[in-house]
Amino acid sequence: MSDLFDIYNMFTRENKKTIVIFCGNFAEDIYNDLAKSLKSKLFGKEKKLSRRIFSVFVEMAQNIVHYSANRTEHDSHIVSEGIMHVYEENNCFVVQSGNAVHKNKIDAISTYLDMINSKSTDELTLMKKQALKKERKREGAGFGLVEVALKSKSKIDYDFKQVNEDYYFLKIQVTMNKENI
Repeated sequence: MSDLFDIYNMFTRENKKTIVIFCGNFAEDIYNDLAKSLKSKLFGKEKKLSRRIFSVFVEMAQNIVHYSANRTEHDSHIVSEGIMHVYEENNCFVVQSGNAVHKNKIDAISTYLDMINSKSTDELTLMKKQALKKERKREGAGFGLVEVALKSKSKIDYDFKQVNEDYYFLKIQVTMNKENI
């Protein structure tokens, strides 16, 4: 029982106020419910910042649904395993997501995220417009992480931790300064 208490403490310590946390199987209905919960917990916060946090959350949850290596089809719906955590700390809101990725995807993911982080706001906006014009060849329009960078107004931090011989855990995080609305 103490392990669960340790996890609880990790997410509720004094300087970190967890708003939403979910670990498990993500499907469209799950992240829609989580998004509703997030929206209600952000009620009363500055509207522009709340919308930005909400948008980032939705994009990162969809990223888990579309790209987690641990995914199955259930009743013609995709169910993907991952974790989302939104919390307030000091003068910031932090949105984190995590999911498994195959080791063969690490270089492509790193290159893509580094490229996004190297772009200006104008360049990211142009990338988004170009992605919207392209014909949709797969799930999603292909600009979710670009949208995360635009809405968060910050760089996307990421990290890989080895899970086993073939898979890594990808953690993505953005920190949104309350004053940088």
